[in-house]
Amino acid sequence: MDPDQQPPASQPESAESAPEHTDSEQQQQPEEHGADPKSAPKPKPKPVKRTKHEKKRPKPSPEPPVPQPEPTPQPDPVPVPEVQVEPAPKPPTKPSVSVQIPRGISPIPEVANKLTESILPRQSSVVSEPEIVGGSSFKPWALITAFSVHWIASFAILIIGLAMTLVPPNEAYSCHVYFVVVYLRMVYWIGTFIQHELIKAPCRRLINQNYNLYRDMICYRKAPLKVVSLWNAVLIAAQGYAAKQFHVREYGANICSAIGPDMTPQLFIVIFCGLETIMLGIFYVPAIKRLLKSLTSQEQEEDMSNGTLSNQDEIPVNWRLMRQAEQIKILTVANQQLRREALDIGALE
Repeated sequence: MDPDQQPPASQPESAESAPEHTDSEQQQQPEEHGADPKSAPKPKPKPVKRTKHEKKRPKPSPEPPVPQPEPTPQPDPVPVPEVQVEPAPKPPTKPSVSVQIPRGISPIPEVANKLTESILPRQSSVVSEPEIVGGSSFKPWALITAFSVHWIASFAILIIGLAMTLVPPNEAYSCHVYFVVVYLRMVYWIGTFIQHELIKAPCRRLINQNYNLYRDMICYRKAPLKVVSLWNAVLIAAQGYAAKQFHVREYGANICSAIGPDMTPQLFIVIFCGLETIMLGIFYVPAIKRLLKSLTSQEQEEDMSNGTLSNQDEIPVNWRLMRQAEQIKILTVANQQLRREALDIGALE
């Protein structure tokens, strides 16, 4: 070859061919060393050549650093002391005793004494139904029978007096009719008092069962005892007039030896008994009619709707106050009886 002839200048390799050359060199280098590829030095990466357009672009100026606000120091948290709450001691539990009250039995204790035993109504804070108070219902027929027997007894005394007065008088026994009627009147007054106490308990059942009927029966229930007591007081006051009708002959002799001409003592006491029977009839006839009326179905519905505790808003205020007063009076009497019994057995000492 001619020395004057030089080989053509090598053209610069493009950026695309550069990586291929480096890869071939990297593959040859481990083969040349023939040693462990890990111990062979790694080739330095060649800087990437920039194109003309990239050279013309100005380099972006670095942005100034943004000042960050200084963090405010937070105060140290105050330690909260731990408070240990001890649980409150539970009260000792009482053994629960379940008492099943049968239907129709009042929770109010009944008085043990049979002579003073009375059926007490339930408390109003408890009762909201027109149920039976005291274990049995009010029976109108029992009250009708009591009124009828009492009125018939008054008629019987009147008839006995009339029969003995119509008998031809005897001078030796002319005053027997008078004293017989007086003794019958005293027995009748005692029977009236017993009847008043017996019908008191059935009428008290009406306070919660049928208050309308209870209000109507208050006057009829109390009237017989008042009438008979008043008549007996008048009869005692009239004893002086009756004694003057007998003509006393001698001391220790028969005081009934003579009979007054106009008004005899026998006739006076019989008229007196007749007036009492009429007065009792004025009270007994309306009372029996009211009790018979309460047995009808229509009247029962009306009484139950107006006289029970289930509709207190419709009941007038004065009725409710009267009912509460009656219940308080009954409970007060029962409390006194129970206290007396407790004192007798030494429970309150």
